[in-house]
Amino acid sequence: MVVRFVRASPLFLFTSPSAKLKANFNYSYDPWKESTTPCSLKSAKSPNALILPTSTLRYYDKAGFFPNMKRSGGQRLFGEHEIDTVHVIECLKKSGMSIEDIRQFIAWAEEGDSTLGERYKLILERCEALEKEFEQLRKVEAMLTYKKWYYATAMELGSEEAVQAIEPQDMQKTSEKHMN
Repeated sequence: MVVRFVRASPLFLFTSPSAKLKANFNYSYDPWKESTTPCSLKSAKSPNALILPTSTLRYYDKAGFFPNMKRSGGQRLFGEHEIDTVHVIECLKKSGMSIEDIRQFIAWAEEGDSTLGERYKLILERCEALEKEFEQLRKVEAMLTYKKWYYATAMELGSEEAVQAIEPQDMQKTSEKHMN
């Protein structure tokens, strides 16, 4: 399946072209020239739209993330493979993976099964790094939860001094009230 740009409000919706859509397609408009125009990537396989600036899509193309992208009249035609690639890139970016590592991952994916081990190792490393980040976030959450209890209890009792006077064994009783 090939998807094409279709004018839709301030967004460009990438959608499967029907005969009616092809007839209404504005070939003279080149969204790649407007770097701030947001785009929405959506396909039958990936029904959740992904909204990105056109400059981001243009950057991905120039960076070589879409080596087999088809073009028509100088315009890029996004197929299922390119849309899936964008979803993978965005996911890996959100995980904290560097653009260089994402580029390598995409290149390995294009090479096929001979790079399964390398891709697995890269994903495993990112998962381990994320787990460390999650652990740090759990510590932050624990501190914030304590502070939430502390200040709610201080407001209820009228002072911080009253909270500080609570015996450790009694903290559990007062914290249950403020933890949720």
